[in-house]
Amino acid sequence: MESKSFDIFNAFHKQWALVTAGSATHFNTMTISWGTMGTLWSRPVAIIFIQTKRYTYEFLDNEPYFTICFFKNNYKKDLTILGSNSGRKIDKLNLTKLKPQLIDQHFISYEQAELTLLCKKIYKTAMLKEDAPEFAPKEDHDMFVGEVIQIIEGNNHHHDLKTDD
Repeated sequence: MESKSFDIFNAFHKQWALVTAGSATHFNTMTISWGTMGTLWSRPVAIIFIQTKRYTYEFLDNEPYFTICFFKNNYKKDLTILGSNSGRKIDKLNLTKLKPQLIDQHFISYEQAELTLLCKKIYKTAMLKEDAPEFAPKEDHDMFVGEVIQIIEGNNHHHDLKTDD
């Protein structure tokens, strides 16, 4: 389960990613730039930090699975759209070129994803905003730890999902 050409130290900060949770018929995604990967309790994990006011937070909080998808730099405009608009208010995915796909009934990825981490949520905790560095937003965040149960590189042609028109 290794990716030989993936720079984990710059993946979140410089490349950004999409975190997606929900079902095939009701899901949401958002752009993230705070995260890390490593080992916890002898398991490979990805750890992400999400503001509790975000719409995607509701999906992450209620669902046992989520994906983290990384894209080539030519998708930065799409990631900017998905990070600056709320799925509560608009169908923001339709404003992008990204095409969602269902993987193994529990995971939503994107046809254009360069790398997808399939994660099973194993831990969640609140972050104290008082402990955040001064450059970080002083808003409530939760930390989600997901066991990485599979890594998919490139497009493996899974079931396409239809978005609402």
